[in-house]
Amino acid sequence: MSAKVELIELRSACRAWSISRRTASRWIAAGLAPMPIRNGTHKSVLLSHEVTALVGARLAGWTDDEVRRLVAQLMAKRPMVAAELLAEAA
Repeated sequence: MSAKVELIELRSACRAWSISRRTASRWIAAGLAPMPIRNGTHKSVLLSHEVTALVGARLAGWTDDEVRRLVAQLMAKRPMVAAELLAEAA
């Protein structure tokens, strides 16, 4: 994998998106933001490139439907990202 994968806490993602945690929950429920990953320490995290992609989509003025498609694509790629990380670690 060429890019470094970093995890960002949901609260930091909310700051990057300039929204509250409550709004983030609404966006997640509506498919407008990726589902957070529970890291086992009662914290929710996201992949940094997902947060950045959503910022770019909003800056570009994408519609909610376009953002939903982006989020679906990002979520669909998570298993591949995990497989690449596991392959590198082996």
